[in-house]
Amino acid sequence: MKAGQSPQSGDSKGRICIVTGEIAGPDFNGGIGTANRGLALALRAAGFTVDVLYTRVEHGQPFSFRGSFEEQVAAFRALGISLMCISHAGQWHDWLGKSLRVLEALQSTSYDLVFFDDTHGTAYYTALARKTGNPSLANTRLVVVTHSATQWICDLNQSPINTLADARLLEIERRSIELADYVVSPSAYILRKYQSYGWSLPPNTLVRPNILPFTGEKAVPPSRQAAIDEIVFFGRMERRKGLWLFCEALDRLKYELGDRKVTFLGKFTHEDGESTGYTLLRRSAEWPFSPTLLYNYDRDQALAYLKAGNRLAVMPSREDNSPCVILECLVEGIPFIASAGSGGQELIRDKDHRHCLFEPTADALTARLRAVLKDGIVTGQPSFDPKVNARETMEWVAQLVGEVRRDAAAAAKPAGRKAAPRRLQRNLLLLAPRELSPEQVIDSASEAAARHPEASLLVFAEDSAAAAPAGGSSSTPLPANLRICPLTAYGEEAAKLQADGGMIALCRLDQPVPEAVLDRAEESLQRTRIDALTVMRGQAIEVLRPEQAYVCVGSLLWQPEDYRTGNSSALMSLAQDSNSGLVVLRSERAGVLARLSPRDPQLCRLKDVGLYVHELLLELAADGHGFELLPDCFLPEAAMPASCETYEFPRIAMNHLHRHRGMAVGSEVALLSRLALEKLATDAARQNALGLLDRLTSRVGEDSLQQQNFWPVSRAFTTYAKIAHASGRPDLALALVASSLTAEDPFLRSGPAKPSDIAQRSAQTLNLATLVADGRHASMNLDHPWSLRTERERQEIELHPNGSHEGDATLIFAGLSFEGPTTFASEIELAASAKGPVKFAFELQAPSEEPRSEEWVLQPGERKSVDVALPAAFLAGCDAFLTTRMMRRRDSTEGAHAKWHRPAFRPR
Repeated sequence: MKAGQSPQSGDSKGRICIVTGEIAGPDFNGGIGTANRGLALALRAAGFTVDVLYTRVEHGQPFSFRGSFEEQVAAFRALGISLMCISHAGQWHDWLGKSLRVLEALQSTSYDLVFFDDTHGTAYYTALARKTGNPSLANTRLVVVTHSATQWICDLNQSPINTLADARLLEIERRSIELADYVVSPSAYILRKYQSYGWSLPPNTLVRPNILPFTGEKAVPPSRQAAIDEIVFFGRMERRKGLWLFCEALDRLKYELGDRKVTFLGKFTHEDGESTGYTLLRRSAEWPFSPTLLYNYDRDQALAYLKAGNRLAVMPSREDNSPCVILECLVEGIPFIASAGSGGQELIRDKDHRHCLFEPTADALTARLRAVLKDGIVTGQPSFDPKVNARETMEWVAQLVGEVRRDAAAAAKPAGRKAAPRRLQRNLLLLAPRELSPEQVIDSASEAAARHPEASLLVFAEDSAAAAPAGGSSSTPLPANLRICPLTAYGEEAAKLQADGGMIALCRLDQPVPEAVLDRAEESLQRTRIDALTVMRGQAIEVLRPEQAYVCVGSLLWQPEDYRTGNSSALMSLAQDSNSGLVVLRSERAGVLARLSPRDPQLCRLKDVGLYVHELLLELAADGHGFELLPDCFLPEAAMPASCETYEFPRIAMNHLHRHRGMAVGSEVALLSRLALEKLATDAARQNALGLLDRLTSRVGEDSLQQQNFWPVSRAFTTYAKIAHASGRPDLALALVASSLTAEDPFLRSGPAKPSDIAQRSAQTLNLATLVADGRHASMNLDHPWSLRTERERQEIELHPNGSHEGDATLIFAGLSFEGPTTFASEIELAASAKGPVKFAFELQAPSEEPRSEEWVLQPGERKSVDVALPAAFLAGCDAFLTTRMMRRRDSTEGAHAKWHRPAFRPR
């Protein structure tokens, strides 16, 4: 169906889409997948047309646990449901990329309702497009179902938020809920948890238990007394689901079980860098019985196993939303016990709480299991009738569809004498970078004026010749809608626009702005109360007809240069993630432009425009005005020269923290925020400095510099420091002097190096100690406080070996890729205090390749340099492992301080 097309006449009940990365069928058993399958079947049985848009796609391939995805499509078709997947060429965890592909697909088909999971924020760009007035979504309502947001999972698992990507995922999940038309939660518990994080819930929020796939097929069996001869852990095998709490209870009961069996039924996951299956096997090694591990059963097989024999399902999750495993046990009459106090308790009839629930502690679970094994258990009953719940949910959906269609019909009626909205006066404020000559400024400004004949253009230039009143020679007069002004007049000119009732678009002069972007922004400003809008930069992708009919593509695909999250309060202070260098705002908000100059008073030059726009947005937010990102239109990528400014973002963000977040200067919170900002800014500042250094050296004569011998490296950095200082950049000069004191990179020892060589090679070097310090690694068998120590400044990793019974101490660096020939280099050292020799190992693993490894044995007090050239087959993508272990089983690990000095991948 085309975008904006009405549903077919035969589609009388309504057309509904379920967007999800988990649905039982292609996905393995799991609560979200079970709930989505139940919802899809119930909607179809109620007469709705149902499409499922599957998002668990990586590198163009949809995931299917059993059989091919084509077979799953056929199986759903037999049920009357259309199973499709998005066209996604990126990685599985590219959440924003998948969210954009979902938006593009939904714009091409008209749906009355679209259901989303809150998990992974897939709804984000679609919700933003609807909030900002996307006409293709005007007759569609978005429903977000609360299953398990990442912030809640991290809260329960006590997992730290280590990276900016983690923070971004938390934000898009939160905002997806806040922007939704309706939020449906299977428990009141999870809504309280989300609100405790400071989230706002939309007015249309309701609690509706999940619908199981077989709800309409059978009645709930009555309660019965059941004897128990097998205990079954039922659920995903992870900490959050109470796996280790269950093991603690078994530790206490292991000599009381007699001939009773213990089974673990559920999927393994990864925790602390390894499979929970491995951890469970080690944990169970000392039990006087052998547990059974059933880790590859699907939902139907798992339920069949629990119903066969006198088996007790145990669900010891400390907190859970609305576990389908509990609901399944209730509906099937399976004996079970579960933790009290969270969403699972809401599913159980009050009078059965004493039979089925226990406090989520090892003592309480042990006591409850002991009592059940002795006296048996009474099976529980649900707190609601599942059939009635399914019927009422379908009635609610039908009511929503009716409202959507009535609203669409009312909007389609002729407006009569009602006048069309008045076009807004368009004002373009274009900032000319200093790299452009006066002639280039005039030419670029004239071209922009021709592209926007109905707009009034103000171009601000630093060069007095470009900004002369005449605008150039008399033979080439400026277009009537264009003025070129000196940058010093920016505030005065901006203030004049405050009362014209129009809109203002601000960006760099050399960034083309399509009329379609301004049209979409104008439409949004007229339809909504949003004060300012930003966009992403990207390029259009040719839409190819997919080979498989089940791949859903939109009529227009875009590949962003960099994904933005827009108005994200948590990221506003941590990253410039709000814009790509363009802002469109209402003219009445022009006062913020007059207050904040685009000229840096310290460097006496134009600020980076993206950072300047971000500063404007921070100021708008402080004034109580909102802005949003337009996710459905893009700026074309432009070949703009790098600004190479001082990286201003930490200063801007700290001002925001002090002025707008109320963080007192010098307070612990402010100091921690400053540390975080400086850490995030380090890489960007370094790249900017290297780029500027290359430009400065070219100005003073790079040819002469290239004839010099730049070894040792300190000599090169000292020379560049002098150039930077003479060019008015003392900050860069000091940084280079500091670098000269620690520069020992062996890749330059082969001979002279150009400034561009140092810039390029430094940028391509991957320091592993930095990755460890930033938490960008995984680990195995690092269970002691002394297992791992890192010194960022000295670029040093101490990977203390384990005893022979604990396994190798290993660091894992996953998903590495390199642009060209690369070497792994390090110095390894074993402290003299070690009781025996230690083996150091470096290993590479890549798909379809045999692992490659190098090993070195050091005696106490020994130190040596190691250098390994990476095979070409591993450059495109590999995992790297650093390992230490004692060479002799009998040796104590005491004093065995094994260190990797400056471990890094460097270009050859």
